[in-house]
Amino acid sequence: MRARRWPTWAWATACLLFTAQVLAQPADELEIDASFLSEGFSPAVTVSGRALAGVMLEPEGHPHHQQREQRLHVWLPAKLETEGQQLCITLTSRDGLYTGLLQASMERPFAEAVPPQRFSVKFETQIPEYYSRYQETPPPHRLAVLAEIKPDCNPAKPTVLILPVSWAKFEAPGTLSIMVNSNRMRTLFAVKVDPPSPEGRARHLAVECAEIDVTQRIAFDTLCRVDLASLDDEGTLRLDEAQLVRMHGPSPARAIPIPLAQ
Repeated sequence: MRARRWPTWAWATACLLFTAQVLAQPADELEIDASFLSEGFSPAVTVSGRALAGVMLEPEGHPHHQQREQRLHVWLPAKLETEGQQLCITLTSRDGLYTGLLQASMERPFAEAVPPQRFSVKFETQIPEYYSRYQETPPPHRLAVLAEIKPDCNPAKPTVLILPVSWAKFEAPGTLSIMVNSNRMRTLFAVKVDPPSPEGRARHLAVECAEIDVTQRIAFDTLCRVDLASLDDEGTLRLDEAQLVRMHGPSPARAIPIPLAQ
């Protein structure tokens, strides 16, 4: 039997369709491994610690509650200087029973400037008990994640930049969930905005944060929901200069810097 020959236009159409399918497929995201510096789970804990608990993207997703291997998705801004830097990831459950500190080197594969993109961080928990019981904590915001770029992961070291993260894949940053231990103080997310035209003046915008409606004492009690798209309409955001402003009555408490990636 003679093989059937396709006309030239059919081959061209097939090639165009194949090319379109390839271009439509998302590129594989970079992946790095992180290891625990510390991890703990206790049925009784005294809640304390830093004011900023997490910076996550909506929807934040959920960890794999029955698996040791976990994966986070992190936003990497363009031309981020990573030489000599570490990615330090703090995990804090809302009830304060589970905490963890992870570390990953940012030397490679981020040695060269790259366009803004998502990358994933893979790690393995040594306390799967918490992840199997993760769903027992009422929603929302069961587990806060804070991803910081630092020279090393010593808590005393200053933060260079905070990268937004999610348990679920995302296309690009949209709305941030900033989780705060405010000690029930009024809390504002404040960011400086440069005007659209050179003739304008820079100004500050503030987003009111809301208390999380729960009765028991928890590791973080306040949520700042920041819609980046709506703020972008106001001008150029200086996210790396953002701050949390907490008010104790008429008196402000010490501002908390949040150097966000953009």
